[in-house]
Amino acid sequence: MRVGSIGLGAGVLSNYGRAGDVYRIYEINPLVPPIAQKEFTFYPHTLADKQILMGDARLTLERQPPQNLDLLSVDAFSGDAIPIHLLTREALALYFRHLKPDGILALHISNRFLDLAPVCAAGAQYFHKDAIQVDDDGSEAEYVSASTWVLVTSNPDWFRSRSFAGADMFPPTVPPHFRAWTDDYSNVFQILKLN
Repeated sequence: MRVGSIGLGAGVLSNYGRAGDVYRIYEINPLVPPIAQKEFTFYPHTLADKQILMGDARLTLERQPPQNLDLLSVDAFSGDAIPIHLLTREALALYFRHLKPDGILALHISNRFLDLAPVCAAGAQYFHKDAIQVDDDGSEAEYVSASTWVLVTSNPDWFRSRSFAGADMFPPTVPPHFRAWTDDYSNVFQILKLN
């Protein structure tokens, strides 16, 4: 597989890499790679051909030729200050340029303050892609945290595969009068979690 990941964190996603896989990880914070490589074992132990590319992911991807990725993970929205420029229509267009035609864009939208699902749904709708929201309550094991992802693809057959059997998943919706995010417009007030 060819995998891109925006956001290194502890390097957990890289741990899925197998011999022959290619992982390109985009990280903006220079303090993160030393922690992921010395304090955790996920990134150092992966067998994939791996590389951390430093800098703003969008700018780095704009400079690269199409990467022909099977999967592009965007995992940068869990804090209270989200990088809005990674969820705009222009950002999604860039991601799709780097994905294979039937590849998957995986957006990790777990957030205590904001409901990012409508933003993702509006983006998928604009590009005529299928989107599915996958919720995991984290009850599988004590060390697993709850998470929410939105998966976007041109190939909805992915969602009918055995990998998704029994998953808590449903199409995210775009509320009436919701304005899609672009580089010129975003509105976090419309997605605030008020309860």
